Amino acid sequence: GSPNSGIVRINSNGSPDESFTPRTGVIGTVADSAVQPDGKILIGGSFSFVNGLDRERIARLNPDGTTDTTFVIGTGVAGTLNSIYLQSDGKILIAGNFTSYNGVVRDNIARLNSDGSLDLTFDSGLMDAPDVVDDIAQTFNGKIVIGGLFGSINGTSRVFLAQLNQDGSVDTGFNHPILDGRVRTLLPQPDGKLFIGGSVFTMSQPQAFLRGIVRLNSDGSVDPSFATGTGANGFVWNIGQQPDGKLLIGGGFLSYNGVARNGIARINSDGSMDTGFNHGVGALGQVNELGIDSQGSIFGAGATISFDGT
Repeated sequence: GSPNSGIVRINSNGSPDESFTPRTGVIGTVADSAVQPDGKILIGGSFSFVNGLDRERIARLNPDGTTDTTFVIGTGVAGTLNSIYLQSDGKILIAGNFTSYNGVVRDNIARLNSDGSLDLTFDSGLMDAPDVVDDIAQTFNGKIVIGGLFGSINGTSRVFLAQLNQDGSVDTGFNHPILDGRVRTLLPQPDGKLFIGGSVFTMSQPQAFLRGIVRLNSDGSVDPSFATGTGANGFVWNIGQQPDGKLLIGGGFLSYNGVARNGIARINSDGSMDTGFNHGVGALGQVNELGIDSQGSIFGAGATISFDGT
């Protein structure tokens, strides 16, 4: 009942935070957001106006929800934006399905300076069509990983997943097996390993049939110590990690390794399902995003109608 268009901030008890007032809000869809250390909020998606101001696909809000006019994007993103990742140095990685940023050619991936201007030192070149990047992240050694639906980057074959150097060039030392399925989510690990989630994956090296979630070594090879069995019987949209190392996966699946788990499951560090996490009938619908707060509570959001019958 509280008027909020496109973005809302919620108190810990679930009520809307009335101190966060984005005025007229967002005209369009917000696909992703990131909160800076100073409390300012980056949002991206397929919108054109934020609080009455022209903001093509990306904007930054002040902590009270008003538009930060010091974040100058020019003509912004020509296309749609799916993912925002805030680097530790304050620069901003964006990914999606776009052709340029502020009039400069950038094919689905770009890096911005903290003031919203394009970082011209980062250029990954062109991708094969159809091409879209669903998620982007930075590894703990400073590399950049992207996942989505693409076949090559700047002439180098990279199917659905790639690791880039800091200048945007393809890291040729990262060679993953053949993937048969769109990569929707990425979760780098401090030890250099990488979790990827998405549609059903067929791995050809080594021969294995893995579903929904896979852990790769730092060189891109499959980590066989993470054994999922038959895994999720549908796509994995998001991966979250608890402080104890256990993983939460959310998506459009009905079971994990043959055990009923609708929309969300918790996985042990070896890939087996944590049977102590049982949410009854689970989510009716799909879970697109997961979050874990400092108290250990788990938040899920997506196209859900009910959870465990409620």
